[in-house]
Amino acid sequence: MAHLEHVLLWDNFDGVMNANNTDLNKWLVKELNAGTKYDKKLIVYYGYIDNYGEDYLDIVRQIYTKKTTGGPNILLTGAYAKNDGMVPKQSAAFDGHTVAKQVECPNHDHADMKFDIEGDKKCVNGKSLFEYVKDDLLNIH
Repeated sequence: MAHLEHVLLWDNFDGVMNANNTDLNKWLVKELNAGTKYDKKLIVYYGYIDNYGEDYLDIVRQIYTKKTTGGPNILLTGAYAKNDGMVPKQSAAFDGHTVAKQVECPNHDHADMKFDIEGDKKCVNGKSLFEYVKDDLLNIH
């Protein structure tokens, strides 16, 4: 396995994948997803794109050019209807956990979540992701 490739593996947050699948990050499965101690402190921001559009298919094809044993390729099967091209919405939104706040950003792919610094795309309630992050940071007590 290449250096740091293991961090890109799947967390299997919903137990859909076989536990022996080599595309699983065992630490994420056993430690991160099982822990709830800090859930009430988490503000989670998540995006997703139209998985029926050609843009979506292009993104997934570009990101996952290598053959895997079932992890990332599951995005192409429709098993996760909403995702950002890399992370299923359910995982990014911490479904099953009680978090402090969730910010939903429709029509945001994985790169938009990081690089839309100008705020051209809007999340729910009409604010950009960076406006949400700024407001949340300024309101931490």
